[in-house]
Amino acid sequence: MNKLKVLLPILIFALISCDLIINERSAANACDQYLFDRISEQGYLGLFIYYDMIYIDEQWLSEEEKEKQRAALQEMHSDFLKSLEGYNLSGKNKSRYRPWISVFVYDKEALTYVCKSTFVDEVVEDRLSTTN
Repeated sequence: MNKLKVLLPILIFALISCDLIINERSAANACDQYLFDRISEQGYLGLFIYYDMIYIDEQWLSEEEKEKQRAALQEMHSDFLKSLEGYNLSGKNKSRYRPWISVFVYDKEALTYVCKSTFVDEVVEDRLSTTN
């Protein structure tokens, strides 16, 4: 069991690294044109924003590792939210245990910033959301 605890995070990291090398996915590709079309139509858009950070499901971590990962996640939330200051968005709901946050954006400038942010890996429309 101890070998599994040691090897699993290393294996996950290796797989993630290989995927990044093969795909070379840039932050500029975090959004597709569909999201820009939707914000033009509606005037706002609910988004799930997934961070560009290594994350391991907590079931595989010790209590100490969980706390470290949670602290890193809270730091990511804090840094990303600071970077959003001045942009037209609201409803910032952050996950305590997973690397994502949900927001409403109200213009293309805010959406463009989110899509190009180095904090962001993926942006997905929240189709069930309504503005507050």
